[in-house]
Amino acid sequence: MDMKISWLIPKPFIDQHSYILDTYFLISKKLKDTRIDSANGEKNYYGNKIPSQGIRRIFDFILSNTKYKNTFNYIWLKKNPVDILHVQYSGLFPHIIPLLKIKKRPKIVITLRGSDTYWRPWINKKWMNLYKIYSNDIDAFVVQSADQKLYLNKFEVEEKKIWIIPSGSKSIECSPKIIKKGQKIKIISVFRFIWEKNITGNLVFIKMLKKKYLDIEYSIYGSGNDLAQIHYLIDRLNIGDVVEIKDRIPNKELKQKYLEYDYYLQLSISESLSMTVIEAQQRGLIPIVSNIGGLKDLVQDGKTGIIKDFTDYENLVDDTIKLHKNPEAYNKISRKCIENIKNNYTTEMEVKRLREMYENIIGNS
Repeated sequence: MDMKISWLIPKPFIDQHSYILDTYFLISKKLKDTRIDSANGEKNYYGNKIPSQGIRRIFDFILSNTKYKNTFNYIWLKKNPVDILHVQYSGLFPHIIPLLKIKKRPKIVITLRGSDTYWRPWINKKWMNLYKIYSNDIDAFVVQSADQKLYLNKFEVEEKKIWIIPSGSKSIECSPKIIKKGQKIKIISVFRFIWEKNITGNLVFIKMLKKKYLDIEYSIYGSGNDLAQIHYLIDRLNIGDVVEIKDRIPNKELKQKYLEYDYYLQLSISESLSMTVIEAQQRGLIPIVSNIGGLKDLVQDGKTGIIKDFTDYENLVDDTIKLHKNPEAYNKISRKCIENIKNNYTTEMEVKRLREMYENIIGNS
């Protein structure tokens, strides 16, 4: 089926989430008329540059005071027509609201990645209206996990409009990791330093693990507003001898860095999925995670990682030590982690699911 598709996305978001470009490169091979359109006036990658938000607002103000009823976005789309406008960064949704009542407009898809579902609607009326009012005129919402779909249902979005299409990681070949009995436990975390990632829970886990298994090493990579909290808690919990805070590094370097560790720790209290867990599992690391959100899709306890309630530190610690003392069991789970990503969370599978969704909403027009 022939179709023209535009991904609406700011360049800084692409820069911070390089896996999106991997998906774009692959889908553009399958669907030749796919492009990325920059949303904030920056030099973009492979499509057209939409003027900045300020210029669009001025233009819309002028139009609103004339006989013309079209918005800037509509006029821009007339010059650059597409069948589907896919808003890959959900924060841009206000820009597409004026298009919804126009008869001859592209199909509109919005990808939701986490905070836009779990907490923004509770405190921001615009987000609540997006779901409870405007969702009737939006053709599809993409979510990352079954849990995120259930949560979105709270805000009265029609179930048939919600597509579970988790982000995927580019396919690679990787061997299961091997450990030796008695060796150091090496753990890595990679996340934004924000409340959703449960910084306190991660560090309490490390504190309890250190009491029961002295030879451990924990590295935290990332950046964010709560960096001070990490330093403070490391000092309060007296774990500075086993914890090291690292700056955020390019994703290409990070993927190599994973191979230096045995476990990936993420006891989040809100999580739609987690690309870092996917990338770590793909390289054979065993995840230690909370049974929240999309992490429940990624990890099966005792099969593809260790997953418990984020306050169940005792069992999280005991299961980690028990597994580390059994190299054969560790190697088996490491192998299953790699297979899990290969079978369920590759870029190729994401593109296949996206294409099926596009064809479905075009076919229903």
